[in-house]
Amino acid sequence: MLKHKQSDLLVMEPRQSSQRDRVLDLSLSNSDEAPEKGPRVCFKLRTISSVLGCILLLLVLAVLPLALSKGSILRLVPASSSVIPNIFNREQAAFSTHRNFAGVNSMYLWGLADEDRHEHLQLLSEAGVKVIRVFLLPVQRGAKGSSIPEIVGIEPYGSKFGEYNDTSLEMVDKLMYEAWTWYRIKLNIALGDRHSLNCWKPDRYASDFPQIQCDDPTYFYKDATVTEQYAARIRHVMRHRNPYLGNKTWGDSSMEAIAMISPQNEQQGGNTFPGAPYNYNNDSWLCTMAKVVRDELIGDGILISSGGGGNFQESIRAETLNCPNVDILALHDYDGYPEDLFHYSKQALDAADGTKRIIWEEFGSSRRNDERYYSELMLNASAHGFPIFPWEFLRCHDAFTDGQYNYEFYNTSDPRFSGPYKAMKSVIPNLPSNSPW
Repeated sequence: MLKHKQSDLLVMEPRQSSQRDRVLDLSLSNSDEAPEKGPRVCFKLRTISSVLGCILLLLVLAVLPLALSKGSILRLVPASSSVIPNIFNREQAAFSTHRNFAGVNSMYLWGLADEDRHEHLQLLSEAGVKVIRVFLLPVQRGAKGSSIPEIVGIEPYGSKFGEYNDTSLEMVDKLMYEAWTWYRIKLNIALGDRHSLNCWKPDRYASDFPQIQCDDPTYFYKDATVTEQYAARIRHVMRHRNPYLGNKTWGDSSMEAIAMISPQNEQQGGNTFPGAPYNYNNDSWLCTMAKVVRDELIGDGILISSGGGGNFQESIRAETLNCPNVDILALHDYDGYPEDLFHYSKQALDAADGTKRIIWEEFGSSRRNDERYYSELMLNASAHGFPIFPWEFLRCHDAFTDGQYNYEFYNTSDPRFSGPYKAMKSVIPNLPSNSPW
């Protein structure tokens, strides 16, 4: 959005994945309660076949708790092509045994001071969050009243093509390690931000290409040279190695710490807003960049998200729905009534027609004092089984009162800004279990 916002499960074994299928694992909690013992009535049966059947049933009941005690793993089989398995047909969603999951946005959590970052992670774990969405972007020191230092970004303003600064990637490496090994939380990473294009703190593309302006980034999305340079940036990031997790590249899903990746947050966002002076839509840009990401992936465990749009309508563009390299249709929208998210979800289901996974990747409101309102937002967003990622979990200290920070929330004693976190703690354990994930 172009504003200042910058299970109880059955254990499912994966089918053998082909080159066109990808698998994502999320470790989810499961009940430690012992299952009920087999019904005594079976011992009263007289026929041999019935007795053998009961013996088989008791054996299954004896083995099942052993399997569950090892920890349930939900095996997610996404679509990496225009055709996906029938299990994700929306008519079958109500019969799914899967429990939905929740994420959250915390855009530059990776850059916060150690103690501050660790507190964020612990609170999110206590709320039941399984995925944290972060961006790779330049950030001003103390942005939004946070503890973040000055971050120049991967391609700093004033640098030249090929001069990469990996400081922020190294910070994300540490967050990956902490989130995954301490709390079994994965990351959803946006490899760039449309709003870094001469909007908030700009990066190299604004200094190298003065044609790129915040309200008219046409040149960024349509110039062949810029496109290839951004593709090179994606390759650089995907080949970066995390020294804390086996020195594996970010594209190697065996590292397990990354759930999903988008080429850019809200790519081409804002061109449909009322009064927008330009139409800079490039129908092929997202799919081209998603293919660059796809080519760098190793294994089946990382999904490619569209990264959403500046609003709901921009999130469901035809080029997003038709791209075989995009696994996830990410929905973004703000400031609506809770029932709007329910109806938008139904529209997204109809538009995707079973070809994409769907997540509510960004949503929120300035009504952060209203726990009930946020609970309704989350429940409506998840009513069709979509994972939810409210915006934005960040401790902003005393800067919460500034109007430009009107979407951030935290576990704070100030009731004006704590409603969303309280809602998360009450809603997430009770998310609808009709998830096609």
